[in-house]
Amino acid sequence: MKGAEEYFVSPQAYLSRAREQLLIGSAQCLFYAAFELRCFVESRQDEYLEAQREYASSVPKSWKIGAQGKALEAIFENANIQQITWVVGDETVYEAHYVPVSAHLRNAVQRFGELLHAATNPLASDNSWWEKTAVDVHNAYELAWQCNRGRLLSPMCMVDGHAVGKMMVDPINEEAYEKLVANMKAGTRGLLKVDYLDVVPDDWRSDLAV
Repeated sequence: MKGAEEYFVSPQAYLSRAREQLLIGSAQCLFYAAFELRCFVESRQDEYLEAQREYASSVPKSWKIGAQGKALEAIFENANIQQITWVVGDETVYEAHYVPVSAHLRNAVQRFGELLHAATNPLASDNSWWEKTAVDVHNAYELAWQCNRGRLLSPMCMVDGHAVGKMMVDPINEEAYEKLVANMKAGTRGLLKVDYLDVVPDDWRSDLAV
């Protein structure tokens, strides 16, 4: 199509398009946002499974959201957020999180299945259905946004005294990147702190949070 923009398929791209639809705020945009959020979960879980493929007994198709979730839970049973902090001397060099796709988020987007097919009955005319649907989609967006804050693709664990795990590194500038590389190269002595969070940090709220 002439002039068409590229359609990116990363979890971040799906989440960004969901945000755009919710900002428009029209009734029909709820359907498009629901679709993008479901794709976010499929893509995010697929990304996690690919990073942890060596530990997975099987890798279900991305559209099998529930089966993917069970496969991930079989690898890492702890449903809490894992926070790692790399400290060299007295300085925190890097902090990152592994944020599992929660059962709450998975269930939310699976319920969106009714929004992704033709309606068999007229939708409620008193706005109650639309208002509830808007709340559900916004809540799912917030959970997806929080999940996307994670930069670890797999939980960090210790094996024979060495940290094992995969991460996406996205420092804010070249100086921060160079500092990170310098302090994480082989031979650097530091402290890797691992914490588990029962709830998301207080400042993890998107610009659409209410």
